[in-house]
Amino acid sequence: MQYSMIDMLIKVREESGYPEMVIDDSYYENLINEYSNSPDKCLFVEHNKGFIAGLKSNNLMALPNVLVALQVFWYVLPEYRKTGVGIDLYNQFEKWATENKCVYIMQEFPTKGCFKVNKNYMRELN
Repeated sequence: MQYSMIDMLIKVREESGYPEMVIDDSYYENLINEYSNSPDKCLFVEHNKGFIAGLKSNNLMALPNVLVALQVFWYVLPEYRKTGVGIDLYNQFEKWATENKCVYIMQEFPTKGCFKVNKNYMRELN
């Protein structure tokens, strides 16, 4: 099945542990625009055979004397999990963080649903 970017963001919300949040399409359109056009944010989209298979959004966060790449969300459609799509998204994130001279990458979200990472995980980049 082919999903639009908005459909994918709705799936992120549904599986995130916050499915009760009611958000209209204009919110998602603004989010896509913000992450597509802001120099300190990015949205990676991974495709498989022309279809969107996963998304990963990230922000740059300035801490005292250090720049951190913060993962906002990371989602892969169930049918593409364990196929390398998630790893590809993560590798893009780490490359983006390095290119932006980040010292750390940080993942900070609940571990329920699609956020299968350790809460408050922080790792130093080499």
